[in-house]
Amino acid sequence: KNNLIDRLNIISNAHLYNHHYLKIENDNQMKFFEDQMEANHIIIDFNSKEEIDFILLSGMAATNFNVIRENIIKGINEVSGDSILIQFNNDAIDVMEVNGGVIGKFIPDKENQDILNPILYEANQIHYDLNTEKTLLIDNAEVIYGMTTLKGGEIEADLNLNLVESKIKDSILPSVSSDGESPTYGEYMIFDLKTERGNITDGYNKMDMGIFKGDDFLTDKNEDVYIQNAIFTSCDLETPHYHFGSNKMKIINSKEQIVSRPMVLYIQDFPAISLPLTILPNSNRKSKSGFIMPSFGHSSTLGTWIQDLGYYYAPNDYYD
Repeated sequence: KNNLIDRLNIISNAHLYNHHYLKIENDNQMKFFEDQMEANHIIIDFNSKEEIDFILLSGMAATNFNVIRENIIKGINEVSGDSILIQFNNDAIDVMEVNGGVIGKFIPDKENQDILNPILYEANQIHYDLNTEKTLLIDNAEVIYGMTTLKGGEIEADLNLNLVESKIKDSILPSVSSDGESPTYGEYMIFDLKTERGNITDGYNKMDMGIFKGDDFLTDKNEDVYIQNAIFTSCDLETPHYHFGSNKMKIINSKEQIVSRPMVLYIQDFPAISLPLTILPNSNRKSKSGFIMPSFGHSSTLGTWIQDLGYYYAPNDYYD
């Protein structure tokens, strides 16, 4: 167009390669890097200066980019989807949008001490800003880091700050689960990839022994859970017959125990029993010592009743 290249149309089995050399920190030699793009069909549009304006990959589109910030190699980011739109600014990649069954993987470099495990992610749509290193996952978003799985309607991953945030979208609540355990849901979630600690606001979890709710759920890399203003009950009604309330509650994963201070037993909303410190089991194994969770009921002849409230003592698998 006007004697300038306007568009390049690759209509079958298209591949693009971007080669560049960089001097990496603490290394005097220039290193070679290759970014790859491929799809069934690729369109490249140029601006009036014959610089790339955007690249559109469609049909089994996939990219493989080196993530380098301030001459430090952070890792390799692989992503695929139905289509990928790559926009340029000042002859450099600015943003990348991936649509349709998006699957991605970030593989940290061996020198990257902040992120030690690969990050697997997927969503219906992903918006990736290369300048800020922020990735926005939209609709059916999921991020897997080590043994931890994060889900939500919308998830933002910041590889510069090593943070993952999850928010409600289209009534899909953020959730986090670890090693196949039941997920914890909440209104808002933030997870630190470096410390492997996460926080959930207005959390809810149904574990082995019952249902947990609280203002804040904090999990650490040992899979222990800390709950502020906690409520615990084995009654699954929306308004439970009873619940245990505590200002501070800790669920110790390795010991399968619940530690709280103080602990108050509420019958409906009436505080019946209060203890300064309580240790409860968090396991359905018959050989586990601890308080037996009660059940409540009501009949016209017997009135309101409680059964199975007690303590089970089992020092080993052969004696109780």
